[in-house]
Amino acid sequence: MDREIREEVMQRFVESGERERIQESIRAKLNARGWQDHVRSYCKEIIKEKDINTVTADELCEDVLPYAKSKQKNN
Repeated sequence: MDREIREEVMQRFVESGERERIQESIRAKLNARGWQDHVRSYCKEIIKEKDINTVTADELCEDVLPYAKSKQKNN
């Protein structure tokens, strides 16, 4: 029963446009504080350290996700 209620609430949340509005607000706040620039710079550092010809997308994500999440909390 709880799952059905959750799905119904999420469906209404999406249909009303509220989910998109909140996501856009969060995106704008993070970008205004330079979060995207910090993460981009960190990605470049990792690629230089591991060599662009050998680093995989999985390795990059494994290294960058914890960093990005920690920066998100700080903003």
